[in-house]
Amino acid sequence: MTLKQICETDKKAFEKLRNFQMNNSFKKVGWAIVIVSVLLVLSGKFFEEPNWFRTLFRNLILIGFLVVSFSREKIEDEMVRHLRGVSYRLAFLLGVLYAIIHPYLDYLVDLLLNIENPKIEASYFQIFLYMFMIQIAFFEVMKKRGA
Repeated sequence: MTLKQICETDKKAFEKLRNFQMNNSFKKVGWAIVIVSVLLVLSGKFFEEPNWFRTLFRNLILIGFLVVSFSREKIEDEMVRHLRGVSYRLAFLLGVLYAIIHPYLDYLVDLLLNIENPKIEASYFQIFLYMFMIQIAFFEVMKKRGA
């Protein structure tokens, strides 16, 4: 295989990966996963459950949002792709800011409430959930407005 053929093969593989999206019907599946998982996590407030139960369903919530985020629209045109890209960039930017600022705000609140041994930490679940919610919300709002 020549260098040119290798480059073409890699380029095609990269294009497939870059344009990866799930079918539109997966959006309903993703929302179903999110809703059922949230209900199961909330049920844990009323019933005694093992620690892995909560972690499993929190991860399923993230997977559900990931499926919703990667699902195509019924009409997927250049404008929708552009809006999707903008919403991912906004979600990334705001997610990074959230990950940096939120732990310090929690620390300050803990100090004000005189909680012993306040910690500066943020969980991956909080950060990813925030990013998915921002991405999906901004995408839907921009799509409705036709930005």
